[in-house]
Amino acid sequence: MSSPDSAPPPTGDRAALLVAVFDGLAEGLAVFDEGGLLDANRALCEMTGFERDELVGARSPFPFFPTEDEERHTSFLRELTEAGVAEAGLTLNRKNGSRFSASVTGGTVRRDDEVIGRVLTLRDVSALRRREERLAELASTDELTGLLNKRSFLVHLAGEVARTRRHERTVCLAILDLDGFKRINDAAGHPAGDRVLAEAANRLGALVRTGEHLARVGGDEFGWILPDADTQGAVAAVSRAREAISNEGFRAMGSLTLSAGICITDGSIDAPELYRRADRALYLAKTAGGNDAVVY
Repeated sequence: MSSPDSAPPPTGDRAALLVAVFDGLAEGLAVFDEGGLLDANRALCEMTGFERDELVGARSPFPFFPTEDEERHTSFLRELTEAGVAEAGLTLNRKNGSRFSASVTGGTVRRDDEVIGRVLTLRDVSALRRREERLAELASTDELTGLLNKRSFLVHLAGEVARTRRHERTVCLAILDLDGFKRINDAAGHPAGDRVLAEAANRLGALVRTGEHLARVGGDEFGWILPDADTQGAVAAVSRAREAISNEGFRAMGSLTLSAGICITDGSIDAPELYRRADRALYLAKTAGGNDAVVY
């Protein structure tokens, strides 16, 4: 028997209205109790690709919870049971096996003081996650070449220098500069110069190994971080970079050469000083006529 303060069960038009609201919400809804899923709305079915009759009656872990991530989803449901509310960003499963990112909120349904069920509200945030990832990528990459930009590069450089101190390692910084690049912009225009920069970035990028970082750090300058490199290894890597630029001409631009400044530290100097020394070595290479590499 219901208490005097409890609402009567919906009937007639009122019940139809509640059903329409349940199925009309943009967020996915799943209602369940200890026996399993009691109902799922249209948005949840469309979101996951499961039919309603495939969901109703299912017990935890529910079909839209990937089995390989069962521990995290079980932890979420446990928090909901113990605290009465829970919220998390979860990876969910579609019927076709694909995955999507979802914001999931759970709450309890009570009658008087008794918990009679729980409701999950699910919102597909895959597009939002992709936008966030894209914005993060744009913030860290050079638009023209697709390489790291200077700000992101300096963050990596500071991290590598810090690691040299903790682990008694070395790190090499090479700053590379295309010789005579200004004449390309002056003679053929900036669009042609941009094409050369993009092609140079592709050639240099093909040389980068796992753990290394390459960036465009200036107009026609590139920075290359080589962790654990010694002088011989750094000079050999830079020689490969110079050959990659000079061995094959650039379309409609002819051949180019590359100058480089190299500096290696064991952590005895900080990242800004390492950069300053590599830049100084590059200056010496350029003023000596270019097409050379100088080790600080």
